[in-house]
Amino acid sequence: ALAKANAQLRLDKARLEEARLLLRLERDFAASSLLASSLRDCLGHLVEMVLRIPDVDRSGVYLRNEKTGVFELSASRGLSEVFAMRWRSYRVEDLPGHANLRNGRNVVFTASDVLPEYREAMREEGLRCVLVVPVAVGSEIVAALHVGSGRVDSVPAAMQTALESLAIRLSGVLVHFQAQERLLASETLFRRVAESAFDAIGLIGEDGRFRF
Repeated sequence: ALAKANAQLRLDKARLEEARLLLRLERDFAASSLLASSLRDCLGHLVEMVLRIPDVDRSGVYLRNEKTGVFELSASRGLSEVFAMRWRSYRVEDLPGHANLRNGRNVVFTASDVLPEYREAMREEGLRCVLVVPVAVGSEIVAALHVGSGRVDSVPAAMQTALESLAIRLSGVLVHFQAQERLLASETLFRRVAESAFDAIGLIGEDGRFRF
């Protein structure tokens, strides 16, 4: 009975430490996303932080190309160059459980679940399982957080929940930086038009002052 009680105590302690770690990850990513000067820096921080989770030794973020619909690798940690090149992009339908992914639900798979062109790459990389967490803006999946392990064959539910929280935070980050990019593109276009026009073009702010 004493041995059983001690085992339960160790289990409870491990779960508590895991919960604390996952809360720190959420807090740290929230802080780093506010300080990041670019989307690239922000994604780099995220994939680095994910590796602090026990049994996780690979991570990556794929962003969906708006024109082609293909998901393209934008940041990663722990992946070999060969594997990153083979998995540099994919279509949602290439993944097992893609219907779940399209509906905003996580997908977990092993090498035996994927298409032949990806299967050998996973085995050579020593990946036993991969968790894909969709990142949605509204009803549209715009990115995917990939977490891989060469040590275990599944991802605990508590860890998946924490990674979903990171995905929600990432969604807000993507909206922020994409809005910045659109604003910069609009300003650049306006400046080019204004500088190449024969007639004078100006911009007046809401306060009536001349801005450009």
